[in-house]
Amino acid sequence: MKVTSSNISNIIKPTVIFLGLLIFAGCTSGYNSINYKKRLASEEASSSETTTEFAAAKGVLQQNCLSCHSTNGQAHFSRMDYQFESEFIQAGLITPGDLDKSKLIHRTQGYIGPGPGPDVPFSSNMPLNGSISSKDLATLKAWVVALGKEDPTLGSYQPFTCNDTEPVKANSLRRLSQKEMINTLNDLVVEFGGREAATIMVSLQPALQFLPVDDEVNFKSVNYQITDSHIQAYWEVARTFSEAVTHNNSRVSDLAGSCFNLSTVTDNCLNNFINRFGLWTYRRPITLSERKDLNAFYRAQDSQYALANLVAKFLLSPQFLYHLEVNGDDRDNINELQLTDYEIASKLSYQLRGTMPNKKLFDAAASEELTHPDKLQLLVNDLFSHDPKVKEQISIFFSRWLEYESIGAFDTSSKKFLALGGELDLANNDQALQTAMVNEVRTMLNDHIWQNPTDYKTLLTSKKAYTDSPLLNKLYSIPTATGTPYAFSQKERAGLFTRAAFIVSGNEKTDPIHIGVKIYRDVLCQDLPPPPGGADTSSPSGLNELNASHREIVADMTSKPACIDCHSKINPLGFAFENFDPLGRYRTTSTEKVFDDQGRLIKTHPTTASATPEISRDMPRVSVQDSIQLMDKIADSQRADACLVRNYQRYSRKQMEDEQADGCSMKDMFDNLSASGGTMQDMFKANVLNNRFRLRRYNN
Repeated sequence: MKVTSSNISNIIKPTVIFLGLLIFAGCTSGYNSINYKKRLASEEASSSETTTEFAAAKGVLQQNCLSCHSTNGQAHFSRMDYQFESEFIQAGLITPGDLDKSKLIHRTQGYIGPGPGPDVPFSSNMPLNGSISSKDLATLKAWVVALGKEDPTLGSYQPFTCNDTEPVKANSLRRLSQKEMINTLNDLVVEFGGREAATIMVSLQPALQFLPVDDEVNFKSVNYQITDSHIQAYWEVARTFSEAVTHNNSRVSDLAGSCFNLSTVTDNCLNNFINRFGLWTYRRPITLSERKDLNAFYRAQDSQYALANLVAKFLLSPQFLYHLEVNGDDRDNINELQLTDYEIASKLSYQLRGTMPNKKLFDAAASEELTHPDKLQLLVNDLFSHDPKVKEQISIFFSRWLEYESIGAFDTSSKKFLALGGELDLANNDQALQTAMVNEVRTMLNDHIWQNPTDYKTLLTSKKAYTDSPLLNKLYSIPTATGTPYAFSQKERAGLFTRAAFIVSGNEKTDPIHIGVKIYRDVLCQDLPPPPGGADTSSPSGLNELNASHREIVADMTSKPACIDCHSKINPLGFAFENFDPLGRYRTTSTEKVFDDQGRLIKTHPTTASATPEISRDMPRVSVQDSIQLMDKIADSQRADACLVRNYQRYSRKQMEDEQADGCSMKDMFDNLSASGGTMQDMFKANVLNNRFRLRRYNN
């Protein structure tokens, strides 16, 4: 049986009109996205470049010191025109929190004589032939003291507020994404394809290629507009599916029951099929009027093609193609609907499972269990315990959010890079090593989320090794796994983001800028504008790999006025990872190696991972010695917890969050995650158990 061209207009015309209206209406969350961007832009404009103390200290240095102690000044030592606090620390000018050991303070107090240590044997008064005012000296001291302070008490940190009277965020009508469509069709084939389900799914693959690709990585800005390409793809999928499931009598019997093998189909047989297939495609029971219309549609077709055309009509219906949650009861005249049990089942399934409801969810909806919070919680707990699709969906979330599978290609054509790899033999093992790095992250996430559920802080600071790859074990200098995870030492690495997959650069140079951007944006949810086009990457001071470390070159390269605003936030976070080499290997000697084009070692530079990064705009900068201390600080601050919540809110709702409308949902997730004994599983569950999950707001 097949869908005939003469019946195409009968099936697709109403759908085309419906989809066309959606194209005209936009069907996106653009208004909210624009408001969100404006808000972020406002925050960015109002935020300071550095801490107040550092900004004041730079003003003092500008007035009193930089005429000599700058790149273009008269002195050939002790630059003081640094843009980052970490550079002052690295240069030995200050020791955070210790005025006596800070060379800068020592030399501006009017003292002439022995210096504060063997590396500074003599100290002369600065400025030469004069002195700075007591007020300016106090400003410098305040800066040094502030750098040494412990982080503020963070136990009461609460980034989200819940106002129960605030309406939920209005949702635009959303179509099934490409992945959701494929998953849903696969479930339909399993349910209705019977003995030949696997064969039917194979025959459907060419049609699925027509489905336009969504933005699978950047889930924060998925485009749900409908184009002509979508309409053509939907038609091709419906045609192919309907022809496949009605291809012979055996498949017809599996699809619609043995009664459809009869030459005459009774109303009872037809209506039973409409009810059953309609439940799975509309994701709710068919109404009496709908069943009457569908019955009449079938009767109007040529009997040879009637069943195939009816199946295609179901698959081209708005009820199948869209998340239609519009049948609930209005509440309080605020354009909000209390979703029905079937709508909750559908929303819950697509969020947690990435596909249509299964029989267990349909049965729960039929029993009206999903509008009862206690019964809903039992069902959600069961899904998390037994449904592999929940694990798969959360795995997809982490993959798209953190993009840890997108390790760039290794530059194996470079003898410098191959020399860096040494005994790892990267010319032959590059793919295997990349795979091992990705698998380590997967295994680590699986352990902390599913095998031994923990909170996010534990994931950020864990010292367990999660690899059985001899290559990665060699890179980490750890023994081959024996079943018990190896524990890194206190100084080696801690947490998810100190694993090689997040550090490896693909060439012989570390990549502090990209590491810093990832931590700032993805781990801390701080916004950054895109880099300017055609940015000048030269070193103003003429530094190169023979006379300076890569860190020094990067700091100098990004010290230009056009760069410094962003890089004052990015660089310190990335520099904290300089305790690793470009492969993510721990540098035991804090030494950077420089190779020539033939792979010969020609130079080494001392390097340091000490830095004073900004974890959050509402916190003072912190002083860290390396990435381990940085991740400890980030974990303790709970800012990463809040960022995880924000990103899962975006992923689950497929739109940017709204601080007011989504506040209750995000607060519930954050509270469950940060509670004593709370786990990431608790956070994921809280997202669907919040009573506002069962509401939908619509626009007039």
